[in-house]
Amino acid sequence: MHIKIVDKLKGHLKYRCDLIEREQAQILPKENVTKIEKSYTYKHSKFGLNSPISPFFPTKTKDHAVLYRERIYFLSNKEEQEQFLLQPSKYVKGVESVPNDILIKPKIFVLGLP
Repeated sequence: MHIKIVDKLKGHLKYRCDLIEREQAQILPKENVTKIEKSYTYKHSKFGLNSPISPFFPTKTKDHAVLYRERIYFLSNKEEQEQFLLQPSKYVKGVESVPNDILIKPKIFVLGLP
């Protein structure tokens, strides 16, 4: 009996540090993504349309979106979405985003006396 109870609780014990964070992450249905994007309450994540799990191999799809802490994260596939929902803070906190392809290079002009 003890082994069965431990087996049932294994997932909760393994990911217990993200217990509160998992409650804040929710799956966005594909048809609601555009409506949520247009609202001023939620913004894209710092990864943009790239996945936080595999940012260097982007697929840029909006089929597997997750809403987490007023940010929308776009994941590549269903497996990545489930992986993100188990430990959202692991993939978000302390991770630098992938730079977007910026065509405009910032320039600074200083006019006048010092």
